[in-house]
Amino acid sequence: MKKVDSGRWVMYLIIGALIFVTGKQIYKKIMLTGCHRVTVAFPYGVSGSYKTGHSLNFRYKVNGEKYEASCSLKGRVDEQRERNLMAYRRYVRFSCKYPSLSEIVTDKEVPAWVAIIPAAGWDKVPE
Repeated sequence: MKKVDSGRWVMYLIIGALIFVTGKQIYKKIMLTGCHRVTVAFPYGVSGSYKTGHSLNFRYKVNGEKYEASCSLKGRVDEQRERNLMAYRRYVRFSCKYPSLSEIVTDKEVPAWVAIIPAAGWDKVPE
């Protein structure tokens, strides 16, 4: 049997990790393209660093079940931006089949008049 040098193993591991991450994102997009609903997300923190990038962490509830997720943030996150991100509820789209798969719908904040959130969410973002 032919021996594989360590440089090739590293390359195989990197390629494998890239395929895994890309595949996971594609799977998520496919699941959210099919049956999906919308509910309200409550931001609870910003994580990451300038080197790794920042993520907005949020919670939401579907049919009484609680979920936590995060989304990537573009650009610099200073204290002022973090306060702004944390101050407003956001709409989140989730998969009907797998409610743990979700993404923030828009940067649009949820208006104050949205006080009652249906347990199963809405078909689309309320106008």
